[in-house]
Amino acid sequence: MICKNCGKNNTEGVPYCAYCGKPLNIQDDMYNPQPTDKKDSSKNTIKIIAIIVSIFLVIGGGFLLFKDQLFCIVTLLIFIWGYRKNKYRGKL
Repeated sequence: MICKNCGKNNTEGVPYCAYCGKPLNIQDDMYNPQPTDKKDSSKNTIKIIAIIVSIFLVIGGGFLLFKDQLFCIVTLLIFIWGYRKNKYRGKL
């Protein structure tokens, strides 16, 4: 049996480590790993895919609804960005 505190190998059935004196626990989770539930990971994957698809649908729908105004908005944003960039040029 391996001690979880010092890592030394002890004889089977002893309650305490012969090297560090710490109690040995046979039911330690570190040495007896629990099987993982694959259903939870598949549920998380489905949720992530559903969120990504929803985001693309919202963005695509917004583009279709506002495609005429989108050109004006992008042009205005580029103009404002360029104005602010030129306004502070040379003052820094």
